[in-house]
Amino acid sequence: MQILFSTLELVGISLGAGSAMVFDTFFIMSLRNHTIKASESISLYRINLMAIIATTTAIIALNIRQALILENLSESNYQNLGDENYVVKMFLYSIIFIITLTIRKYHLKTLLRHQHSHAHLSHSFKLHQDSLISAVSFTTVGWIMIIFLMSLEQKYFIYEIENVYSFTSSMTLLFIVSYILIGYIFSKINVYLKTRLLSTS
Repeated sequence: MQILFSTLELVGISLGAGSAMVFDTFFIMSLRNHTIKASESISLYRINLMAIIATTTAIIALNIRQALILENLSESNYQNLGDENYVVKMFLYSIIFIITLTIRKYHLKTLLRHQHSHAHLSHSFKLHQDSLISAVSFTTVGWIMIIFLMSLEQKYFIYEIENVYSFTSSMTLLFIVSYILIGYIFSKINVYLKTRLLSTS
């Protein structure tokens, strides 16, 4: 059963990471003419919905698998898996889910409502465009870090290497701070690329 839910989580990660990267690229490219077409907005909503479903699937699979681990393993063996690792993954999943839902319920609606009022995306709306791109950038970095954690986890289960996937509290804090820092840098890079793209259009 653990393998089943581990596979289900991997499917969720694959779809979620792919959706985040495609959404980011597709959104930036759709701004080239300072207008988001109806077909483009539909595609953005569909990609965002896929990301929400993928994140929810991964969260449910992780929690069920964690419950099975707690049920089947002794206390000493469980410590080798590292409770902090579960905390890190749930933190990343939670942030990704909140951001993805916010993009759907707030950012996209505000963006399209502004375009409908002004017939195009005016320069005064630049900051909102940047905040949306930054939000998607944080989800992309989050998915990349989750993929890294899953690779460590698979290495543990396949090769049974003790403590290869065990975090201390300080390492957990460092990992979270690194996520925030890398996400910030990646978001600035994406905003810069968007600015260069629009300046050449």
